[in-house]
Amino acid sequence: MIVVSGVACLPAMAGPASREVTAQVEAAAGAYLDDVAAKANWLEPQWTLSVLDSTPMRRGEAPASCSKPLAVEAVDTRHVSRMRFAVRCPADEGWKRDVVVRAQVSAKVVVMAGDVAAGQAIKDDDLTLERRDVTLVPDAISDTQVAVGFTGSRSLRAGQVLSKRALLTPLLVLRGHSVSIVARNQGIAVTVAGEAMDSGREGEVVRVRNIASGKVIRARVIEAGKVEPEAIPVSAPAQSRE
Repeated sequence: MIVVSGVACLPAMAGPASREVTAQVEAAAGAYLDDVAAKANWLEPQWTLSVLDSTPMRRGEAPASCSKPLAVEAVDTRHVSRMRFAVRCPADEGWKRDVVVRAQVSAKVVVMAGDVAAGQAIKDDDLTLERRDVTLVPDAISDTQVAVGFTGSRSLRAGQVLSKRALLTPLLVLRGHSVSIVARNQGIAVTVAGEAMDSGREGEVVRVRNIASGKVIRARVIEAGKVEPEAIPVSAPAQSRE
């Protein structure tokens, strides 16, 4: 359930006009945050809003009313902690206001239950779900399975909110370890033994030495312990000749 609490502060606009602007801006900001929460797949997102008039007023300019429905458009929503909206009266007496909306957002998100060293695969019991402030963590995740098997880009600490930017796909090829070099051509796959000269994640290109020929090639990591020559386009799995 999404909870929206509006705290209005429009000192330059008093009475019905102020309430009308506040309500319309809150609705626009709430719709935007609905979209943000849906795209992030956050569990039970909640937020509070503070609406502030940011346009300096000159004497006699205060808009008391508008004979047509107000038009509200987002101007800058890069940071939910401080969004800007423009409110216009499209009628002949038209006026325009710049309004700042400050949001504080929380949701049930993935939090580290214990410390995990950089490069160490994250396990399910390393994670828990807690309600946390995610105002400044737009890429926080709410599904523990999104993180299981990944590694941290740096050491992860107990109590830390886990974000997508903190995750790296696991290393599927390790330097000095044996790998299978899979070469595909016209639906036929030929596999030869190799040795990884670099470590790599899925999709990365590493150097690999062909054990039989001694030749070093550049190869793309396709799965754990398997690579394919970089020059060969990515293709669907085929019949293997090993």
